[in-house]
Amino acid sequence: MADYVSDQKVFAFLKEKGVHFEAAHQVRVFAGGRTRQFATAEAGPVNAEGDSVLHIAARENYMEEVKRLNRANANFEAENGAGNTPLMIAAVRGHFELVEYLVKHGVHINRVHKSGSTAVSLAVWKNHTPISLFLIGRGADINNCDEFGDIPLIDASKHGEAKVTYALIQRRSPLNHRNKKGQTALMLAAGGGHEDCVLLLRSAGADASLKDAGGRTAADYAELPKIKVALTKTGLKPLPMLRAPLPVNDPSVSGDPSIVAAARTGDLKKLTELLDAKADLEIRNPVRIDRINSEPLTLQICFSLWLSLCACLPLR
Repeated sequence: MADYVSDQKVFAFLKEKGVHFEAAHQVRVFAGGRTRQFATAEAGPVNAEGDSVLHIAARENYMEEVKRLNRANANFEAENGAGNTPLMIAAVRGHFELVEYLVKHGVHINRVHKSGSTAVSLAVWKNHTPISLFLIGRGADINNCDEFGDIPLIDASKHGEAKVTYALIQRRSPLNHRNKKGQTALMLAAGGGHEDCVLLLRSAGADASLKDAGGRTAADYAELPKIKVALTKTGLKPLPMLRAPLPVNDPSVSGDPSIVAAARTGDLKKLTELLDAKADLEIRNPVRIDRINSEPLTLQICFSLWLSLCACLPLR
């Protein structure tokens, strides 16, 4: 099936990005009320890197083209030649609105790259804090290890991302996880001179006595005096740990977001828990919203079920 590009600027943009256009396929460009015909690329790879038009649009943050491709039933889970999905590309590039759009339209949040990375680990690695927090809040897998054995908590602490470190601690990320070199988040936070992260990890109970593969402790990593003090500081108040948040927008066994599955099956207890946890009432199932026969969860469906059942059944 041919991709249809609905804007002449988009056509020129894609040509600049190295898209190879085949004469056998046409693109409709509407300009001045007239339809002009141009050749366009197929939905598959269109350049030497194995990118499709969707991958290019995700990389360059061309939101309107991504929306158009959604309406055209493009495969949002497709990998390019490097093994990256559109969500991974958007996350590593720091395109927050695009990441939000993709997730809200059913993209699998925990797809694993051949390197072991996921969208959230890539966002943390690149210091894109808003995207990292958004994906963590959406129930991204925070315990997945990349090719180096690092989990997001290690990367966040290593880069001094205190907000992300705190969010991961709240989600019960393993504090003393070791990567392939035996390093922990505390060691790398200390080595980077990130006092806030060191104090967060110590307050949460991270073990400062652990040694890496070379026999070094967090104190051995610390170069700044204030970090050495932070590592040995006593009387730290435990962090006010929140109840581990429900992965409210994670896919269920059926592939639907949890709240969609709960509404469909009439699971009142689960539905109530998800509503209390601020589940996204407008989240859709993985079927594209612009495709025929999609079954979006609507506010009316959720609340009608919830209110009707709450009126006659005890919740707890």
